[in-house]
Amino acid sequence: MATHDVLHGIGVSAGTAAAPAAIVQPAPGVDTSEPGSIDAAADGARVREALAAVSSRLSERAARRRKRRRQS
Repeated sequence: MATHDVLHGIGVSAGTAAAPAAIVQPAPGVDTSEPGSIDAAADGARVREALAAVSSRLSERAARRRKRRRQS
């Protein structure tokens, strides 16, 4: 059974609304013990690889969601 929470914040129009909501978690912290960059190209490649991995996972999740919606 679904749980219900009341959220408060700045709305985009007058009045109230009720709808499903996605709760986004805060971003992870920064590792302050990690040394500064000495190879910008390698660091850029590492960031691009991480972004590609996240993009792939999100695309897979979206495809599964679309498939479930078609089946229901």
